[in-house]
Amino acid sequence: LIAMLTDAADGLIARRTNRITVLGKLLDPLADKLCLLTLLMLFSADNQIPLWLLNLVMMKEAALVLGSAVALRMGIVVSALPIGKLATFTFILSTVSRFLAWRFLGDVLLWLSLGLSLVALGWYGVVLIGKVRFRSAIA
Repeated sequence: LIAMLTDAADGLIARRTNRITVLGKLLDPLADKLCLLTLLMLFSADNQIPLWLLNLVMMKEAALVLGSAVALRMGIVVSALPIGKLATFTFILSTVSRFLAWRFLGDVLLWLSLGLSLVALGWYGVVLIGKVRFRSAIA
């Protein structure tokens, strides 16, 4: 929770002081992914979530990282999308619920965050493909 709060504060400070960088746009989502995956691994190891759910999220995150890397090699940066931020926030709420032993609420929020994450993956793909096509049309 503290890691997520400091991450949110960092983003807020960067926007308010106009210190948003390309590196920050790349590292911030990566830090979110690492935090998310670490927590999911811990929950899976404790048998609180099924292993297939962890694997699904890992594959989704790997696809996002690979897509970002390919785009970056083309000079394209796709920033974090609002739905992805919502998915991350919902996951944070799920995590807090689990720590407070509110298992049912934690499960509902986890499934909601998974659904939002998969929608975000699709949205990210559409945005990325659109930017690649636009770049190709200009060239």
